[in-house]
Amino acid sequence: MFEVLRILARNGFFSEGATQYIMSEYFPPYLPFMAITAGFALMVISLCMFIGEKYPTHKLLNYLALTGRMTLTHYVMHLTLGMILLSQISGLSYTGYFRKEFALPAVAIFAFAFSFFIGCFIFSILWSKYFKQGPLEMLMRKVSG
Repeated sequence: MFEVLRILARNGFFSEGATQYIMSEYFPPYLPFMAITAGFALMVISLCMFIGEKYPTHKLLNYLALTGRMTLTHYVMHLTLGMILLSQISGLSYTGYFRKEFALPAVAIFAFAFSFFIGCFIFSILWSKYFKQGPLEMLMRKVSG
């Protein structure tokens, strides 16, 4: 339903203000953007559950499960260390606002390489040898009691 709304908005079916509302993808997110991203997340979760049930002993999937125990840590890591690394690699300063320069394909490849390979796999595998959750997850459990 929301995708149809967005297609209609792209083709000039609504007024300019309504089109901006329907097509918005910035903070704070509006209902169409939240519904579309939630729907996509549900599709990805369903696909991951299917793959996990089909190959429960696959080594790569077990590493991904270890990574899933550290989602808060990885989220904070990619927002801080990842942005610092990207600004150093690209030579652009990170201001908190999306800039067209950051949409370069090479920068996206660097972001993916950092967050997935370095951040998720290596850190998760090494950390999980000694602890069950990530450092921020452990801290949150202690704070929340």
